[in-house]
Amino acid sequence: MYKTELHCHSAEVSLCGKIYSDEIVSKYVEAGYTTVCLTNHFSESMFKHKRLLMSDVPWDEKVDYFMHGYHELCRAAEGKLNIILGIEMRFQEDGANDYLLIGITEEFLRSNPDILDKGMKFASQRFRDAGMLIIQAHPFRDGMKIMRPEYIDGIEIYNGHIGHDSRNDVARHWAEKFDLIRTSGTDTHRSIHIPCGGILTEEPILTSEQLLDTLKSGRYELICDGTVPK
Repeated sequence: MYKTELHCHSAEVSLCGKIYSDEIVSKYVEAGYTTVCLTNHFSESMFKHKRLLMSDVPWDEKVDYFMHGYHELCRAAEGKLNIILGIEMRFQEDGANDYLLIGITEEFLRSNPDILDKGMKFASQRFRDAGMLIIQAHPFRDGMKIMRPEYIDGIEIYNGHIGHDSRNDVARHWAEKFDLIRTSGTDTHRSIHIPCGGILTEEPILTSEQLLDTLKSGRYELICDGTVPK
């Protein structure tokens, strides 16, 4: 069986990320993972902090900054761990809500310079037209609002971030009620975060296309708190 992490941040890009690529690779290899989907933050607040939000900064420069984290993790992981590009996107219109986009590509980001100006109600169709899955991350934390089911494909029903109460039990019940795709992620940010989330599959997941197919088909088991629930 093969382990794939679905929620991980690196210090190269995410403001709250305090763990760099080389250590991420070491931790996940030691924990027996085959694949990590890197989901660094992509939001106006991140760009503002990095002085990239100004109107005279080209959109491609912002995308370059975001992609730098992915390329660094690929460099560190070469020959040890498979890396898939993911993203955790936040729209100004949706407040503190975060969305994991499975199947995101660099080409999509470069060709959609207005995407952060939209809310999920508008952007969801654009994501789906591009073949992505929309997973609302930790929707039951304080300050967040659950998105209406028709605008998302799934919910992160287990989030392993030890600094937050994500109310994973509530998220699971909500996903079951509306028959949404269920995902799990460690939400790695710091060295103290031990890999404890993701999915378990019979075959290794090596590409975004494989990950999309696996989540749509349901051919996986969730890893929650380091274990596979009975």
